[in-house]
Amino acid sequence: MRKWKSKPSYKFFFENGNVAPHPTVFLRNEVYKKVGRFDLEYTLAADYELLLRIFKAHEFKSLYLDKLMVKMRLGGATNKNLMNILLQIRKS
Repeated sequence: MRKWKSKPSYKFFFENGNVAPHPTVFLRNEVYKKVGRFDLEYTLAADYELLLRIFKAHEFKSLYLDKLMVKMRLGGATNKNLMNILLQIRKS
């Protein structure tokens, strides 16, 4: 079982290996209009790539709520094996 808790973002949030928990990221429609939606070319990391565009390329600010919002099951296509993880890191 993996237990993970997010934390507030900061200037080098992504560079330090952090990832915002995408199921709990709520965005205004204006963000999608400016940034776009998921790029499905990233078959295993479209969520991560979108978050990079939002918070790094376009520098949208975020508000952190220190509250449990989602319980997720283990698994997922990206985390299925180490090779999938490495391939998606290279793509992004």
